[in-house]
Amino acid sequence: MGQRGPLAQSNVINLHEGDPSKGALSEGERTGLLLDPSRPDEPKWRDWIPGDKAEPKLLRKTCSETWRLVLPVLESAGVLSEIDRGAFTDLCLVTARLQQCERTLARDGLTIEGRQGSIVRHPLCTSAQQYRAQLRELYKQFLLTPAARARMAPPGGGAVGDGGAFD
Repeated sequence: MGQRGPLAQSNVINLHEGDPSKGALSEGERTGLLLDPSRPDEPKWRDWIPGDKAEPKLLRKTCSETWRLVLPVLESAGVLSEIDRGAFTDLCLVTARLQQCERTLARDGLTIEGRQGSIVRHPLCTSAQQYRAQLRELYKQFLLTPAARARMAPPGGGAVGDGGAFD
């Protein structure tokens, strides 16, 4: 069982917002424990989503677009390193799968005929709900929620509204 309470803040956030304990950050916290920011290579989406039909192609396209849209924001915030590649890949995949669920629900409707002829909730409603919960957690981990952006000052002392990645 994990620890109770809010997630511990990373050193990157502490450098931006200050240490919650009000003490000065040690040299190790300022430099040694921070991962070197790097640009992870985009995965080969075909390895993750095989197939040549329209739907797998659309999923791969969505993953790639998400990767290219979000990567610069994470880089400018200084919260992405090569070690985060797996979680960031998950963020892209979950985004694509959620969109796939929503496309199917838009086509089929929220209800379908069940085995015994009764009208039941479409099973993808549950899948979409689960994907949304996963996506929400991944957004929190990568500081991509509006609340996280509001709490964190942009790197380099810039201000929100100055045209940076946080705008």
